[in-house]
Amino acid sequence: VPKPIIRGLAGAISAESGPPSSFLPNFMVRGQVVNHIQKVAEADEFLVTNNIDLRSIAGDPLMQACDIRLIGGPGRSDDELREGLKHWLEDVTQAEGGKQYNSNLARAALLGYNAVDGARDARSMSYLPRLMFQGQYGGQVISRYEEAKSQKKKRGK
Repeated sequence: VPKPIIRGLAGAISAESGPPSSFLPNFMVRGQVVNHIQKVAEADEFLVTNNIDLRSIAGDPLMQACDIRLIGGPGRSDDELREGLKHWLEDVTQAEGGKQYNSNLARAALLGYNAVDGARDARSMSYLPRLMFQGQYGGQVISRYEEAKSQKKKRGK
């Protein structure tokens, strides 16, 4: 996984403690990300092996399970979080038929996807990440941003 992606994941999962990742050697930042992915893998294995019914998970345990996987964001319902967790578990379980599968790489990719998905969500509080990740919908966000900015100026006069 490229160095900028590892550093981005480290920032997203708050793996940094102490100095910012820009001052740490890459192998240390990579180690923090890999440790986080291994903890997530152990939790995934527990949920899958024990056939835990995701509908039985609610409240804080559900939020914690989704938070470590970067699933969801502000304003998402328990049902949306459960659906995200269900898709996560489907995507990271071993492929059938003897195909080569790197579950750590799959988890790293999904962490990145979930971080971007959370930033793109319209319920997100920050305009900047949505402007950066909105893609083809960016024009709608920019127009709403410009509209809010002009209304703020009018109130200030």
